Amino acid sequence: MIAPKHRTHFNILLTLCLAIITLEIITHGALAAWSPETRLTTDLAWDRHPSIMQTSNGTIWVAWASDRDVYAQYDIYYETSFDYGLTWSDPMRFTRHLGTDDSPCILQTRNGDIWIVWESDRTGNLDILCRISSDHGLWWDVIIPLTESPYDDARPSLTQNIDGTIWLVWYRNVDGNYDIFCKTSSDYGLTWSNATRLTTDSSWDRNPSITHTYNGTIWVVWDSRRTGDYEIYCRTTSDNGSNWSDIKRLTTDGADDFTPAVLQAVNGTMWVFWASERASTNPNIFYKTSSDYGINWATATELDGMSNEDDQNPAVTNTNERQIWVTWHSLRTDDYEIYYILSDEITFIHDIAVTEITPWISPNIVIRSAPKGTPIFVNVTVENQGNFEENFNLTAYADRITNDVHIDLGTENITLTNEATTTVTFIWNTSDTPSGSYFISANATIVSGEYDTQDNVLLHGAYIGGIYNPLKAHQTNLVALLSPLAFAILAVAAMGGLAILFFRFLMSSKTQRA
Repeated sequence: MIAPKHRTHFNILLTLCLAIITLEIITHGALAAWSPETRLTTDLAWDRHPSIMQTSNGTIWVAWASDRDVYAQYDIYYETSFDYGLTWSDPMRFTRHLGTDDSPCILQTRNGDIWIVWESDRTGNLDILCRISSDHGLWWDVIIPLTESPYDDARPSLTQNIDGTIWLVWYRNVDGNYDIFCKTSSDYGLTWSNATRLTTDSSWDRNPSITHTYNGTIWVVWDSRRTGDYEIYCRTTSDNGSNWSDIKRLTTDGADDFTPAVLQAVNGTMWVFWASERASTNPNIFYKTSSDYGINWATATELDGMSNEDDQNPAVTNTNERQIWVTWHSLRTDDYEIYYILSDEITFIHDIAVTEITPWISPNIVIRSAPKGTPIFVNVTVENQGNFEENFNLTAYADRITNDVHIDLGTENITLTNEATTTVTFIWNTSDTPSGSYFISANATIVSGEYDTQDNVLLHGAYIGGIYNPLKAHQTNLVALLSPLAFAILAVAAMGGLAILFFRFLMSSKTQRA
């Protein structure tokens, strides 16, 4: 047991240690450990401008531009890996055109569609084009132009915000000056907003990258020559573009810093990667991090494994395994090839997720409807996807699909160890429940330090097709049963009446003839 006097000293020492650790994190950033680099492409042609993502089923996709065709024009190719990079598919040719198709960006939207956008000169000047697949690349829709201006539009980047809005950014050559533009779609590309100009400086602003954060903020980073050399700049919006922050400079080195890529890691840390000539005459990949949404930034760090052989155009993604994958193109061989590297698992994560809702009336019998008075057992599965033990409240509720009835099914307090899963059963007494169809939802309270709060709520996780009054249903069924019988009886009676009338008519005719 620590004596009171010594306990005070201990607390002071502990506070100082935590302060030093915090200062170290802010000053030096999230220094990640990285795997050895892996070369993805081996063709003798030039492979450049990669983009990377992981789909919901765990597949890693890498798309890039290559001039490997016999006509030596650039087309878009991609490869996929189902086993986290142990093996890769053969390169799949995505475009075939005698012009230049370059600088792809790849994204999977919330509805499962895979988007690839890229720049193309097939219309006479550079435009942004798009194709979408709803079956993981087995079939692709027709090409859709996303820009059709008389100016050159290049280097597109995509993200989908937490509200479902799809954002597209690119740079446009307006009368010899490059500026950053963006547009949005709230209906999965059926309609788009007008293009918004994000930069108006007389110097070149190029090569944008866009991402969204867990709190719904949009980040756009790009390179600019407004200081005489290329540096990395940033703007953000927290209200879907109604207002934008002032432009903030992220690099200040005298050497050129260009082609940035930005993302937020699963622990909330912001990461920016870019190519820089600060370490040699040939560019290498550097990165820096911020743990407070860009208020403070760590010192720039060179990515492990750089070769001083022209490494540039990084692209980044998070994975389900809590790692960051970085891909880029390099001239370390006699031509540009695609390489990638991945971080160790990102730690210090607080993350609760509601994953499944299942209603039932007895074991192994999942229901779709039930008569009033039948107790419905609602199983809600919740998972601690973080690195810490968490305590939180889990609430389940039902809403009639007409949005005029809300029923609270209860709240349970849960303590869950890291990476553990549990299922909580709520009992829904339907005796006083108004008739109708219902959605069942559940939400877990946000824990301290949690950034990924989208999956704390499982909205409309289950559907009950009908809570009904059994007596009325019986009466309705009886009427439904008797109605055809009554019709048949009436029909027979009517036919019988007609027969009697016809018989009387015949008898009357015979009497008159007699």
